[in-house]
Amino acid sequence: MKSGLSLFFASALIASACSEAPDSPPPHTEPARTSTESDAAAQRDAGRAAQDVVASRAEVQDTAIDTPTPFDFSVPPAPQSVRAGLVTGDSELLLGPKAEAQLGDIRMDNAHVAFILAGVRRASGYSYWGGNVIDVAAWRSDGSLSPDYFGELFFAWNLDVFRPSTMEIVDDGRVSGEAHVRFTGISEVFHFAEAALGDFLNLEAPELELVYDYRLGSDDKALTLTVTLINTKQSALWIDWPLFMSNAGDGVFSYVPEHGFADLNGAAVPYMGLSGRRVGYAFMSERDDVKTIYGYAGVTILQVEGFEIPKASSLTRVFHFAVSDEGPSGLDAALRALRGTSAEAHMVEGSVSLGDASLAPEPWVVARRASDDAVMALAPVANDGSYKFSLVDGEYRLTAYAEGHASSEPRSVLVQGDVQSVETLVIPSPARVSITVTELNSGQPTPGRVTFIKTDETPSAYAPTNVRPAQKTWDDARSAVVYATAPETTVTLPAGSYTVTASRGPTHEIEQREVSVSEGEELTLKMSVEQVIDTTGWLSGDFHIHAYWSPDSYVPWEIRARQAATEDLDLPILTEHVYAAGLQDTIDRLGISEHAIGVVGQEVTTFSHGHFNAFPLEWRPEDPSGGAIYPHDKGPGELFAAIRDQHAGDEIIQINHPRGSGISSYFSYVGLDADQDSVVRPFEWSTNWDAIEVFNGGCGKGQEFDDWIGLTNHGYRKALASGSDSHGEDGLIGTPRNWIQVDVSSVREDSQALVPPIRERRSFVSCGPFVRFERVSEEGETLAGLGELASVDSEGDAHFRVKVEAPTWMTLDEVRLLENGQVIRVEDITTSEDPIVRFDALWTVTPLEDAWYALEVIGSGSMAPVTWSGPPYALTNPIEIDQDGDGTWKPPGASNLPTPKRLPPRRHEH
Repeated sequence: MKSGLSLFFASALIASACSEAPDSPPPHTEPARTSTESDAAAQRDAGRAAQDVVASRAEVQDTAIDTPTPFDFSVPPAPQSVRAGLVTGDSELLLGPKAEAQLGDIRMDNAHVAFILAGVRRASGYSYWGGNVIDVAAWRSDGSLSPDYFGELFFAWNLDVFRPSTMEIVDDGRVSGEAHVRFTGISEVFHFAEAALGDFLNLEAPELELVYDYRLGSDDKALTLTVTLINTKQSALWIDWPLFMSNAGDGVFSYVPEHGFADLNGAAVPYMGLSGRRVGYAFMSERDDVKTIYGYAGVTILQVEGFEIPKASSLTRVFHFAVSDEGPSGLDAALRALRGTSAEAHMVEGSVSLGDASLAPEPWVVARRASDDAVMALAPVANDGSYKFSLVDGEYRLTAYAEGHASSEPRSVLVQGDVQSVETLVIPSPARVSITVTELNSGQPTPGRVTFIKTDETPSAYAPTNVRPAQKTWDDARSAVVYATAPETTVTLPAGSYTVTASRGPTHEIEQREVSVSEGEELTLKMSVEQVIDTTGWLSGDFHIHAYWSPDSYVPWEIRARQAATEDLDLPILTEHVYAAGLQDTIDRLGISEHAIGVVGQEVTTFSHGHFNAFPLEWRPEDPSGGAIYPHDKGPGELFAAIRDQHAGDEIIQINHPRGSGISSYFSYVGLDADQDSVVRPFEWSTNWDAIEVFNGGCGKGQEFDDWIGLTNHGYRKALASGSDSHGEDGLIGTPRNWIQVDVSSVREDSQALVPPIRERRSFVSCGPFVRFERVSEEGETLAGLGELASVDSEGDAHFRVKVEAPTWMTLDEVRLLENGQVIRVEDITTSEDPIVRFDALWTVTPLEDAWYALEVIGSGSMAPVTWSGPPYALTNPIEIDQDGDGTWKPPGASNLPTPKRLPPRRHEH
């Protein structure tokens, strides 16, 4: 059973006979289980009403207030005090990349920690309802709060989640000295899990009444949650699957004692840790029965032991949420305090020397057990260079790290009681490289990506992945990847030798050179790129990009925006799994709006019948999940309709990675046979969508390529499209990319301008080459472009202009002409005399019936370090040819005629 769950989560998150006429709206089926509220609209209205809470406490739905004077949470609490109350002003909210609380939520804090609990309302993310911890921070010695990186952690009981109906501040801390907040409610179907696992597990609906009691003492560094599960049935109830879902945010990463930063499957863990160098969170079960079921890139599914609740009876379970501003070492200390084992560990302290401390903002120290290299402690280094943590007796090796630096030499320490002092850990001084990227012809600064590839002898700029509280993406050879969007950007590197490459995507020439630097050296590096392809009238777009609001991605929006500018990617379309959002505000703040346009999108992610990108959407930050479409309670047809209704405008719906696991791949789920125009699940087949992600993460051809051909042959005018589907920073956005024939000013004015050209297929997909493919007269006058219909001339011929361009660092081999998906002409372009324009010619075909034509470009070799997504490739959307001149186009798949004999195409060189 667990292996099945692992397969489910791996497929879902990695990421995870048709009888109707083309493009007709389909019927749909309802989900197997429905919500306890029969009227879904009433649910949404009630949830939205609960969000309208403002300063007055009495306006919170079903809230009991027994506090004479509200607390002012904008000021730190007094020592040895604790408090709980409603958040009534913006200054009382916690701040940070993952802060999501609203006015009317409940805050609990003392002099050590601060927590905010989502109120009785519709919540963001997968949890759907409030009543859970939503934002967390630790008080620092200077009276400030650590930033909130806490993502989401909530419970599911037999695939049902808690839906609170009341919240009560039982004790605000002034009565007993312990703050106590209570939520009461019921269990309700967890559509996310039910859609994927309901049929597989076939669990009994628990129909529980639930009470969540949160308590915080004045000196506690952990919030205690007691869950009371009440079985109202007249029969015993077995909770087979008490599950917990954790979604980490940007800045914290899955951490497990002895393993370090790692995703573990099927492992018993003392606590579920999420940590960075300083800020860390931990979830612990008082019964010490937490096991991981699945972990991947910030998403962790955990389980505790199942249990039975007798009829008409109740049962309690106790959990703790800890927060630390001392990294994983602080989480370890919190665990020992909860278990009463603090006396077993002894203090180890020392200092770190790293030359100019301003070059390394947050160094850290790691203690490994000498016998097996297990990660036993990780602590941040303070501003004065000191560090400390506690270890049980034993022998250890300590190493200091800092990003962009070589590591220190390890020091051995034998812990045997008392305070242990360690000889200073010395991090070698790095070189400091100041980088300027300019446009070759003008000499003016331009965005560019500068990549440093180290030689084998050069030390790594990174800590090993299991002790690296940061993006675990770049391979060890890529010592630095700099997104240079300012006139000068500075990077630190270990002393050594590097190959340095300045690039700006597939439209520019690169500059490459060898550089050696020594310890402490300051080097100024001026590099240039040159735009060699004129793309006027076209915009490049990546339709599939993830960042830190996706539960399986850590990448900040700022990095995605800088990547777009330095990859010459005009349209970075953000498609988070759970949230609707866009990059335009970030682009504007960074001052790079000249180079990129942020379009609001979402990957509408089901865990039963596929993933679907939707854009442009309306971003509503005040709404749950930014106004995202919630997919888990909708069948395909209903879901596509919900996407169409997200806002008043129009949008593109793209079928993402259509083949693979049925839970994430729509074509596989419905059993599409594109050649036969049939599906296995006709009542769940809908064509109320616009584009097919034929290429995902690269330009390798799979079954999706054949699907697009088959559907096109049967008259489904669905756009050929692509997406990088990048989740990590190393998954560079913009490869593959879509080139759309559209005016840039119209898109800047309104992103709705993207919809017609994409839907009408005025676009092509490229992993490198830029192509022009047009229906022209014999004299070269343009008659029709991509996606359009044209007729033959008086001789029954159709002439095409074929032009292929690429910078010199790409290797292109062939140009191919496709008729109805079949290759009918191949031209070798390896001997092109022009280093940029690899091919420019007129091709002529003589179709025997209505047909469609597309252009394919084949390349070879690697494009690294500009991109690591495979060899160059491009494929256009079709041009339709009306052979019989009746003004309509008949799909070739609808014909019963035998395959015609091809006449040799005629070629006219320019």
